[in-house]
Amino acid sequence: MAVTTGKQYAVGFRSARVYALDSRGLIDAVDHLPYEGIQVPSVKALEMTIPDVRRIVHVGDDRINAQDTLPRIEASSGVMRVGRNDYDLYAMITGTKVRTVGEMAKIGYATDKQGAEADIGMLAFQQSLDSAARTRRYHAYAFAILKAILAPGSMDENPAEYSYSLVPNTSTKSLWGEQYTELADGYIESEFDDWMTVSYPHIVAWVQDGVVAKFLFHADRPATSVDKIHGVWIATTAQNYTTEDATATLALDGVTPTALPAAGTLIVCAYEYAP
Repeated sequence: MAVTTGKQYAVGFRSARVYALDSRGLIDAVDHLPYEGIQVPSVKALEMTIPDVRRIVHVGDDRINAQDTLPRIEASSGVMRVGRNDYDLYAMITGTKVRTVGEMAKIGYATDKQGAEADIGMLAFQQSLDSAARTRRYHAYAFAILKAILAPGSMDENPAEYSYSLVPNTSTKSLWGEQYTELADGYIESEFDDWMTVSYPHIVAWVQDGVVAKFLFHADRPATSVDKIHGVWIATTAQNYTTEDATATLALDGVTPTALPAAGTLIVCAYEYAP
């Protein structure tokens, strides 16, 4: 069983997926089929800007007596650059529609929906190497809640490039919906989480329809191993967070909760699959 150390050399930008969120801030799966979000096409770069802390200098006797810090009061921001536009993705994150007129598709930019963009989750990762063993690993950012606003590309002799302005928000729960705790995480709020995995990191969700007992992964993305299924979390319709089902049955092709969930229950799984 390969484990991760949290020490790695990372490079590139391999993949990003965005997830629709429901009114509870949980992944918005719709039925017993695996919901994996939408793959962002042709990702090129993800750049996060984390503002500096507030530096407090205590002065007296014509000199610096001490330095202290306070939490920053400027928000984090990010830019994701992609090489291909995708109308369906754009419509999801802006709350607008792709309209077909005859055989033409169209969308609008800078619409009256500005400021009302949908809250989404996102999992983005790049390849890396374990710093000691030099073996293949993957480095990911997991955003539980953020907004992404697309800017149109230029028209010139260069390949068109589009950019998403990323606006992460502080969340009290992870992308899979579990609440942070001091005991487990050492914090109770985070703007985004940093992951290190052996294989491709992935999040999938389902909603119980009252019949299905086993929830299947996509056939093209089975788990690398049972050890690489990192958890199953469940939320009833009355909960705005998920709780771990620590005794769920894990298999390469899917997971089976300990007890048959009631209809409408959300099931979320974090796992890894082979490239």
